[in-house]
Formats: sequence, C-alpha cells, structure tokens
Amino acid sequence: MMLRALAIACLTLAASSAAAQNRVGVAGAVNPDADLRRGGTERTVVIGQNVLFRDRIVTSGAGLVNVLFVDGSAFTVGPNARVVIDEFVYDPSTGAGSLVAEVTSGALRFVGGRLSKSAGGVRFNTPAGTLGVRGGITNIDLDPPCRQGGDCPSEVASFVFGEELSFAGRDGQRKSIRTEGYSFVVGDGRVDIVPTEELDLASLQSRLAGRRGTTGGADEGPTDAGVEQSGVPTLNSDLSPFFTLPRRKPVVLSSRYLPSDDPVTDGISLMDRVFEERGRADALRDFGDDAAEPPYYDPPPCLGDGCYYK
Repeated sequence: MMLRALAIACLTLAASSAAAQNRVGVAGAVNPDADLRRGGTERTVVIGQNVLFRDRIVTSGAGLVNVLFVDGSAFTVGPNARVVIDEFVYDPSTGAGSLVAEVTSGALRFVGGRLSKSAGGVRFNTPAGTLGVRGGITNIDLDPPCRQGGDCPSEVASFVFGEELSFAGRDGQRKSIRTEGYSFVVGDGRVDIVPTEELDLASLQSRLAGRRGTTGGADEGPTDAGVEQSGVPTLNSDLSPFFTLPRRKPVVLSSRYLPSDDPVTDGISLMDRVFEERGRADALRDFGDDAAEPPYYDPPPCLGDGCYYK
C-alpha cells in the first residue's frame, strides 16, 4: 500500500514538473465562454490558470482572455477567436527565444515583451501569411468591418507602436511597416499598406473591451467604494500635482575678468567667470536678492612656463 502511494506521488510530481517546464504564461483576466483545449481535454479558462505550449484558446461570442507570458509579453484574445501557441522558447538570462502563435479567427491585441526585441522573435501565422512583430503593440483582426465603398477585407493588422510590423504572404509577398499608425489590409489577393482607419480601431476595441456587466473573471467587479478603501487614492489620485522645472540658465550679474585679445587668456577667464556667475545665480534663486556674495576663489596657479591669465 505504501509503495502504491509512493508511486502515485512520484507520478504526480513528474506531471507537475513537466507542466511547469511547458508553462508559457498564465491567464490574467477571463470573461465567460472561453475554453482551453489541451490534448483531448477541454476546460473553461479561469484566472491564474497556466497556459502551456500547444494549448488552443477558443472563445465564443462573449469570451475574452488575457494571457501574460513569462517574458513579459501579453495578448488579449477577443470573442469568436481561435489561437494556438505553436512555439515558445525563452531564456530569461539572455532574453533570447521565440514566440509563434497561429490565429485562425477572431481578433487579438499583442503587447511585446523581451522576445519581441529581436527580429523574428515573435510571429503570428494567419490564413493570409505570417506577421512579424518587433518591439511593440499590434492589433490583428480576422473579422474586420467592411469599408464605406463596400470592400470587405479578410484581415487587418495594425501597427500601433514599436519598431516594425512585417508581413510575409503565402504567395511570396513581403512587406513591412516601420511607421506607427499604418495597417496591412488583406483582400482580393492584395496586401495594401494604408493609414489605420478609426473604423478598424473602434471595431476591435469594442470587442476587446468586454461586455457591460462582466468582471474579467473576478468574483466581484470594482466599485467606487472599493477603490476608495483600497489605498490607491493616497498613492495616486489624491496627491497634489507637482512639476519638475529645468535648471535655469545663470544670469550674468558681474564679472571679475574682462575679455582680452589673447584667446588663451580669454578661455581661462571665461571658465572662471562662468563658475562664479553660476554660483551667484544659484544663490539668488535659492535665497533671494539678499543672498550673500558667493566666495571668491583665486585663479589657478601658473603652470609650465608662465601664467595664461591676467
């Protein structure tokens, strides 16, 4: 009996160790109707649940999942989405590795962590091609709204912030965006780079914001009374505003040395004069016009063959 219990404990420990090694992130916020499919099992996603390599995130009409990766990356998966973590390799000591995910439907917003700092470190495979994200924030929408002219693109990827958003199409097309506020618009066999439309931003934001009345998986939603009792106001909103002013330039009040025709003499005299005038200006700023005259220091001793000041 004891041997059997020991065997079960060893198997449990081994399974836990394997899961820890395969863990790529954790669910930070969840709205209902979001499932995690792992192997042949399916379970509802809850806050704090580990996300493993090869997990499939599936959301329905009200589903919303925020995943925090161990490298500091994060993405928010909107309703009616299908996302699979195809590859995740990360070395915390160097920040090297890669993140590859497959997005087949829905929409998501990606915020890059350490892996996105390197070219090729983060890639999203979509039906039209592969998106590469470097050091920034990207919106990916596989169900974008139709345009006023009647055109309905199949995909829109918007470059919100960062260094680069690249696209490699299934047909060999390769394009990149390095200016924030532009998007890839895929449709009718074409990939266009256009300024991001407010229609796309509004549509995606409305889906990623969640529905009214949802709490992101928390037992209780935030309230005004709860915020007041949390201590946040004493550290933030109740504090008086303050401003950090730059150091003012010294005001020339008087000078012990006058310029001469000797450039060497002028250089040393100017240096000494600046130090004195800066000290005088600081005294006036700190103590007012009645501040005492700052102490006078003798010029430096003669060096070499003679003195280079008068």
